Amino acid sequence: MHVADGYAYLCDMSRGLRIYDISDPENTELTGVYDSPGSVKDVHITGSYAFLADSHRDLRILDISDPTDPVSVASQDIPGIVSGVYAVEGADVVFVAAKGQ
Repeated sequence: MHVADGYAYLCDMSRGLRIYDISDPENTELTGVYDSPGSVKDVHITGSYAFLADSHRDLRILDISDPTDPVSVASQDIPGIVSGVYAVEGADVVFVAAKGQ
């Protein structure tokens, strides 16, 4: 899970990424969904991009400038099972944790 700008971005494994508006904690609302082809294990938000660790060999990047309509803009095949991701803001660097080949 990652919280940014009044939204919570939750990894929902095989159901993808769920985006909740949490600006009013008394009335949280599901506002966006991205159904990933794999199983989302981790998410990191930097600016208007979400970086997903999609366990089935994939790093996926979403444009979340409109949280109600996340759009895949890039992906990268990663050897092994991807379980973690961290994007360094302003540095064009992404760290990915993966196990196996």
